[in-house]
Amino acid sequence: AGGDRDRYAAGVELQLPLLKSLTTTLAGRYDQYRAGGEHIGKATWSFGVEFRPIESLLIRGSAATSFRAPDMNYVFATETRGYNPGMTDYWRCRTAGQSYDNCDYNGLSIDYSNRANAQLQPETAKSYG
Repeated sequence: AGGDRDRYAAGVELQLPLLKSLTTTLAGRYDQYRAGGEHIGKATWSFGVEFRPIESLLIRGSAATSFRAPDMNYVFATETRGYNPGMTDYWRCRTAGQSYDNCDYNGLSIDYSNRANAQLQPETAKSYG
């Protein structure tokens, strides 16, 4: 397999002490990658608050977004084929009402193939803490 990808990113972070006991953090970032003729970019951000009402207690909270390009092996990998003997289809055993030890769907042989997908899109997420 083979392929290449260019990646660019820029970010900024700002920490603002609002009071002696209250601090906020704001950050932003822009990522872009170019691979297989695709140019995909995304802006992400994060926001955090720290509150220390007394010296021995710190309360934190945060919210953020994220962006992740697909792994290169999922985009550029060559096709692979394989064979798995002796597999159990647990879902079919369960829906048939059979135990896993004595099931009609034990010992199955599975042929499989894996190949790349150049059309994979990036992952995005939101997180809170």
